[in-house]
Amino acid sequence: MATPKPKTRVYLDHLLPREPLLYKSIAEAGESQPTPFPSLRLYSLANETDSFKTCIEPLPDSIRDQKGDHELVLRFFALKNAQSIFEGSVRDWLDEYMSRVMFEKTSFDYDLEKATFGKLFDFLDAKFGPRAFVKYRADRQPLGGLAPAYFEAVTMGLFPLVDQLRDQDSEKLVETLADCVSSSAFRDVTGPAANTKAKLRRRIELVTEAFERLT
Repeated sequence: MATPKPKTRVYLDHLLPREPLLYKSIAEAGESQPTPFPSLRLYSLANETDSFKTCIEPLPDSIRDQKGDHELVLRFFALKNAQSIFEGSVRDWLDEYMSRVMFEKTSFDYDLEKATFGKLFDFLDAKFGPRAFVKYRADRQPLGGLAPAYFEAVTMGLFPLVDQLRDQDSEKLVETLADCVSSSAFRDVTGPAANTKAKLRRRIELVTEAFERLT
């Protein structure tokens, strides 16, 4: 009986800007070498996109030191393009998505994706800035560091509404966001045991529904 191949761990290697480590991981897993692909440029978006950097300012330094900003870039594209393959483990999900793109099992138009990324984060920066992905107190003041579940909900919840909300007053939008993420319905799908497909979808829906009332 053949020994099964170990699961390829491309995600963690990709968080390090060292291409040889990436290909070492692939080789050890017994995979064929991928066609050079834009993922090696993908993480540059974390450094090149000023609006993204502003929105994630509350990311704790301890997470940033572990390339947490790069992970958020990958998480955004996985949410946008491969939400259906999420099964509860964020690490496995990001690994699988990156592997599919690297080995051209799914398409990734870098220029188009970069433009989409920039458009969304330019909007989020203009309207929310560092308040985009945090919790809020009862008085609608931001609280604490960046919360990944809030990043997921806000990016994907507002993604289809950017053009409709572009002319809305920033403070009104912040109030709407604060009320949404402070609601019991939203809290029910965040926190412990929140990494399920159903809860991910529901928290995205709650953000979309809250802001659709303004359009």
